[in-house]
Amino acid sequence: MTTASTGASLDHDIGFAGLLSIRLADGRARLRATDGTTVRIRDSHGRELSDMFAVDLGDGSVSLHADKRGRHWHGGGQSPDLEIDIPRAATVVIEGGSADIEADGLVGDQRYRTASGDMSLRAVSGRVAIDAVSGDVDMSATGETAVTIKTVSVKETAK
Repeated sequence: MTTASTGASLDHDIGFAGLLSIRLADGRARLRATDGTTVRIRDSHGRELSDMFAVDLGDGSVSLHADKRGRHWHGGGQSPDLEIDIPRAATVVIEGGSADIEADGLVGDQRYRTASGDMSLRAVSGRVAIDAVSGDVDMSATGETAVTIKTVSVKETAK
């Protein structure tokens, strides 16, 4: 298992079908599918991930979670802006309070939940579960896709 954390970047080998779990109160998470076995997570503002989240690195998994009150640890007043490169077939679980979520090219199991934020899922396939209370959901699927969507006060667009 290879793990590296320098500044605002974390690299961790989860295998081709590992697990990424993120819980954030606000901000943005942008996920991009890559070939390979390593998750790379960066904050575009250059802040240490461990200053904003409890970071748990396991064998085949990475989790970033805000504290129990839903707030980020020591974010310095700026919301997280995460850029994530992830193995294409990884399982993804993203929970956000007031967070925008973008995903591109993922084919593994995916679960997205937000109370107030927009979702843009491009070129996804596999099992996709979406739970959104307020915001826009825009999804385009390629290949075989099983979609479950629960929304309240949301504008949905599926292609």
